[in-house]
Amino acid sequence: MGRVGASSVLVALGSIIGPAGLGFLVGHFLLPDVPIGSKLVLSIILCCTSVGLITATLIELKALNTLEGRIIIGGSILADIIVYLAFGVVSGFFARGTLPLLGVMISIGIVLAFLATILIVVLKFGEGIGDFTTRRIPEGLKLPILAVVCLLLAFLATAIGLHAVIGALAAGLLFRNLRLRDSEGREYSVDWLLGPAYMLLVPILFLRVGALVRWESFLDREAVFVGIAIVAAAVLGKMLAAVCPIEKGVNRLAVGLGVAPKLENTLVLAGVSKELGLLDDVMFSSVVMAIIVSSTVC
Repeated sequence: MGRVGASSVLVALGSIIGPAGLGFLVGHFLLPDVPIGSKLVLSIILCCTSVGLITATLIELKALNTLEGRIIIGGSILADIIVYLAFGVVSGFFARGTLPLLGVMISIGIVLAFLATILIVVLKFGEGIGDFTTRRIPEGLKLPILAVVCLLLAFLATAIGLHAVIGALAAGLLFRNLRLRDSEGREYSVDWLLGPAYMLLVPILFLRVGALVRWESFLDREAVFVGIAIVAAAVLGKMLAAVCPIEKGVNRLAVGLGVAPKLENTLVLAGVSKELGLLDDVMFSSVVMAIIVSSTVC
C-alpha cells in the first residue's frame, strides 16, 4: 500500500467527493422539506465503503496484492477514516445543536495521534510482534492474547470517536504474521483459523441488513423515486474514484467498482443517524437498499 500512497489518497478523495456531491443534490432537489443536517448526514453516509467485504472479495479473487488491490484497500481505509471524522462532527452539531470548536479540534487531534501511533507501530514492529508471538508464546495463550489485544484496540478506537473496526484492523495488522501450530507441528495462519467464523457471521450480517428494510416506506411513488436516486448516487458517485489512480496500466473500472461496496460501516452510521432523528424511514431504507445493491452487484 505504501508504494501506491498517492493513488490511494486520490481514490479516497474521489470516492468521497462523488457520492457526497450526488447525495446532497438528491437531498436538495428531491427532499426539499428535509432539514439541512439530514441532507449532510445522508451525503456523508453514502461515502462509506466496506473494507471487510472488499478485502474478502479481493482475497477470493486472488487480487489483494495486485496494483489495483493495494489502491482499493488503501483508498477505502482512508476514505472511511475521513467519513467517520466528518460524521462525528456533523451529526454531533445537528443532533445537539452546537459543538464547541475547541472540542472538535481536540477530538481530531486525538484521533490523528491514535492513527499515527498505530501506523508507526505496525510499520516498525508488526513483523517482529507476529514472529515473537509465534515462537515464544505457548499455543494455549496465542488466541487469548490476540482476542484481548483486538478488543482493547477496538475499545480505544471507540473511546476516541472512531468505529471499533479501526482498532480491530490494527490488531489484525499487528498479528498478521502470527502462526498457530497443532499437536503435529503443522502451522496455520490466523486467517485460516477465522474462516469458519467468517462463513457463519457474514450471512447473519446480511440477514440483519435485509430485515431492517421497511418496504412500507416505499408505498408511494415519490418515496420509490427517492430511494432509486439515493441508490444511484451511492453507487455511481463512487465511479469518480476510477479516474483518480496515477499509475499507468491500472484497471480503472476495477478500482471504481472496488470502492463501491457498502455494508457494516454504512449500516452503523445509518442506524446511529436514525436513532438521533437525522434520517427518516424513507432515507434509512434507501441507504439499506444502497448497501444491498452495492454489496451484491459491485
